[in-house]
Amino acid sequence: MMDFSKRYSKVGKKRQRVAPKRYRNSENSSGLWKVAGFILSLAVVAAIIASFWFGRLIDEALAELAAAGSVKKDLAGIHVVLREERDGLMAEERLEVAAAKLGLQPPEPKQIRRPL
Repeated sequence: MMDFSKRYSKVGKKRQRVAPKRYRNSENSSGLWKVAGFILSLAVVAAIIASFWFGRLIDEALAELAAAGSVKKDLAGIHVVLREERDGLMAEERLEVAAAKLGLQPPEPKQIRRPL
């Protein structure tokens, strides 16, 4: 087989030298990737710390709500007792006995005036 490539090639033996392409392993981009990785790792650590902190705040708030609920139940019980005591003091029989001790009498019909 005969070599016909020399007949058709105009370049000759002098070929242009081309610099090889630089990929990610070059000095400039590897430093950039290291800085980006460092910043990303700091962000992850900050996010983890923030999640623990917010979790702690939520736990404290829930504990306060539970304590407030127990206080509310205690106050509701005291409120019931006070209502019963008030109803006993406002009983009509008790008021009539107290009024009789003071010498008060029920009003006569002509003494009662109703506003218009």
